[in-house]
Amino acid sequence: MKTIIFGVSAFVTMLIIMYYRKQNSLKNQLVLEEMKRPQLNVVPQDVSDGIIETLTELAKTFETKVEPDKRKYRLLMDSGERNTSIYPLTTDYQLQLPQTIYGMEKISLEKAVFPMSLELINVNNKTLRVTVLWIRIPGSSEQTTVYNVSLVSGNFTITSLAVMLTEALDAAMVADLNQSTKATWSVVIDPNTLLVTIKILTLPILSGIGTLAQAIFTLDSSLNSYLLAVLGITGTNPTSTNSATAFLTGTEPANVAYPYNLLIFLDNKSMDFNSLRIMKSSEIDSRCFANFSMPSGNGVYAGGGIPSVGSVNGAAILVQGSSGASGLGTFAITKDMTNAYYKAYEGAIPTFRYINVKIRQVLPDGSVVTPDFNNGNHIMEFEIKARVDKISLTTTTP
Repeated sequence: MKTIIFGVSAFVTMLIIMYYRKQNSLKNQLVLEEMKRPQLNVVPQDVSDGIIETLTELAKTFETKVEPDKRKYRLLMDSGERNTSIYPLTTDYQLQLPQTIYGMEKISLEKAVFPMSLELINVNNKTLRVTVLWIRIPGSSEQTTVYNVSLVSGNFTITSLAVMLTEALDAAMVADLNQSTKATWSVVIDPNTLLVTIKILTLPILSGIGTLAQAIFTLDSSLNSYLLAVLGITGTNPTSTNSATAFLTGTEPANVAYPYNLLIFLDNKSMDFNSLRIMKSSEIDSRCFANFSMPSGNGVYAGGGIPSVGSVNGAAILVQGSSGASGLGTFAITKDMTNAYYKAYEGAIPTFRYINVKIRQVLPDGSVVTPDFNNGNHIMEFEIKARVDKISLTTTTP
């Protein structure tokens, strides 16, 4: 019995010894495998954060040197800040930036505010030719008279323009010595449609004919077709209806509130920013920075009274109403009304310190003239994309 117990104990002891030997062998193998792996050094958290921050700054500096930061900022240009002794016109001037901009890649128009002006100020000959057929008895007792009606330049509201036209037509009747009782006229501009209606309000009594029964008048486009376009009266020789009190209504809105169809030209003395092509039959390639075809009647008139006619050295001038410092209104052009911009596709403009502005106007007949804002200033706000942005810029007098 003792022998059996001894044999079982020996067998169990041998199994235990074999088990521990196996476990030691596995541990040794794991240690060996661990030693074969790459060794890692444990770095404190604050040290690793410092290393990462330093590497980030180094990478940013390197990227900036390869590709500089591109930033956007504003440039506000007021034509009133120009040197008026060198640049008397608000349509042609130069402004100097307070510091040089380097690496300009794009300039775009964000907003512009222009003064409102009647289109008549752009025409040297402001004479409207009116031909009237005075009729007492149709076919037998008639007389034709041609009146050259002199219009006045100035900044007008719809109401004051109608008043000026009425007074000019009445003045032409007063000057007609053949009218013993003078004819009177009426000009009305509809505030909603801006259509002009010209009407003979009362018929005259003519010497040699007597009291009239009818009248027919014609606006002659051969003398000045541009004036008819300004008044919204289109066609050749538009004629009034044949009635006792003849009248004629235009077919297009009167262009009374702005110099429309403006061309803006910009340059920095060495390179122009005129990337907009203008299709004209007389030129192969004409360019500008921006074109504004402003809809009529959307401006805001700032003046108060109705302008009246005065004179300086015998020449007729327009005297503004009593209220309102200048009688000028403004028309605002917002970013959503234009896509005027210039992008330097062939490489950034190295330096930008001076900016030259030139404003022109395309008339209905295709000719280009210098618009007259009657000394009214305008403001244009630009956004510039460049590689250097030190301050928000405003213009100063050169």
